[in-house]
Amino acid sequence: MNNYALNNSGDALAYLFALSTAKQSGEVLFQHQDKNAKVYLDAGQIVWAFASGQQESFQSILVKENKVAKEHLLVGIKKAREDGKRSLEEILLVLGIADKSVRRDIIKRHTAAALEMLKNWADGSAQYKPHQSLGESISGMQFDELVDVTSLTPLPKQNSQTPSQNGAANIRPDKKPQAAQDRNSYQPQVNTAPCKSLDDVLERFRDEISGFIASVLIECSTGMPISVVSDEENLDADTVGAFYRKLGSSALEALAATGKDNSQGTALVEILLTSNEDYSLLCSLNKGQQLLLIMLDKQSNPGMARVVSRRYIEQLETFLT
Repeated sequence: MNNYALNNSGDALAYLFALSTAKQSGEVLFQHQDKNAKVYLDAGQIVWAFASGQQESFQSILVKENKVAKEHLLVGIKKAREDGKRSLEEILLVLGIADKSVRRDIIKRHTAAALEMLKNWADGSAQYKPHQSLGESISGMQFDELVDVTSLTPLPKQNSQTPSQNGAANIRPDKKPQAAQDRNSYQPQVNTAPCKSLDDVLERFRDEISGFIASVLIECSTGMPISVVSDEENLDADTVGAFYRKLGSSALEALAATGKDNSQGTALVEILLTSNEDYSLLCSLNKGQQLLLIMLDKQSNPGMARVVSRRYIEQLETFLT
């Protein structure tokens, strides 16, 4: 049951309900067209969920209801991440939401909005990666607190794939985190065949760019990562996505301040950031609807990375539209 094809509307929630009923612990990744969602389970309870395009999020709730000032929101989230806070409960505490009932209400509304998006998703996939239960250290919500289970259609028996030997679904079965390639022996592997998916494009960057660290595709409307391929085990894609989205917005404001705007046909194409440790190449996709981030080590050639990225921009945009 680790991998499942979503053929009909309702399959996504039915799949999630089956995992919940079986008291499973782990994370479920859903993909539908250019959208994705993640749901975290612990002993069958829903701990947290996110879905592309959800109508309500904990960020929007905090700002709309004046619980946290907008200018302090991302700063607070970053601090929570730096302090090792991973759950939404911990992040809300760092943001100053001291009332436990208020925190639970925010988490429930955020999670219910994410699951509402899954209701009509079809022609996609679900992948489940089991984790060990965290026991009493974490609290979740019962599935029927968030979804009307009486409206669910039983899950059809179909092409569930065989799980790996350790019982975990491998979302990227042919690739595992590894150190950046040695400059002395690295030879780019240029593949001329068309890419089959978003993940395939991001994997091409790993194969063809010397000094590759990570590639992250970011949805600008939310700042959340759509797809990630990384050789850096500690990369926090959620935080990276939020801050590079902000950087892209600031770059557009800077262009407007110089008298250039979209009405004149001016559009952000790419940004190259250089630090003492690495390079970050940020490319705009679909007129700013998405951003592509490619991270490289300092021994790499960012000019060549730009050449490779431009080779695949059109394919990426095709998958995203």
